[in-house]
Amino acid sequence: IRRQRQMCIRDRYKFREWAMLHPQYNLKIVTAKGGGTAMTLFDIMQRELNDFEGDIFLSWGDITNIRIETILRVSALHQALNSSVLTVPTSLEKNPYAGLTRDKEGNVNGTFMTKEYPEQKQEFGEHDSSIFILKSREFLGILEKLINNFKINGRDIQELNFLETIPLLVSNQKEVVGIACVNILECTGFNTLEEVKTVERYMREIGEKIISKGMENFEQEHFH
Repeated sequence: IRRQRQMCIRDRYKFREWAMLHPQYNLKIVTAKGGGTAMTLFDIMQRELNDFEGDIFLSWGDITNIRIETILRVSALHQALNSSVLTVPTSLEKNPYAGLTRDKEGNVNGTFMTKEYPEQKQEFGEHDSSIFILKSREFLGILEKLINNFKINGRDIQELNFLETIPLLVSNQKEVVGIACVNILECTGFNTLEEVKTVERYMREIGEKIISKGMENFEQEHFH
């Protein structure tokens, strides 16, 4: 899912070329109205997935280092739990700009978002990894409620943050599961040149660890 202003011709060619090489995935490119990830997802779900009942995998476009092992692990946990309407893999980090909050029992009970609410800044917290798995029907109902709430309260919904759905899910007795299972190297996005350099460094570190692990397994199999 990409917002219309972010989808360029080069991106379309890349997706279509990939789709030709992997026809089993039935890739479809859809442009949305935009207005933040929540509004984009709402638009897509209403137009393209209104009759769909199942799980939806959502990720931000700048998450380049997420490993397939992480995606498979979280997908398996989400489906095994069955009761989770939204499953969020997380990482623990210093000065996160957004993330999950928990009650005394360890259940997810809300979020903190320092961009929208600077007073919620935390020195250490549980940051979402920018990938999510959600149950389509139940989540669509929550998105509708969220947008209606913003309209009723007269708030600007031009850029509606996806994390705004989490407190509403909780208040409507919908289960949200946060799983602290992601390496911070995997889930760092980028918006500036400095952040691009950081992500590239992380990419090299992940690659080196994979190569190192592969050599370790090779030596164990052949020399022990």
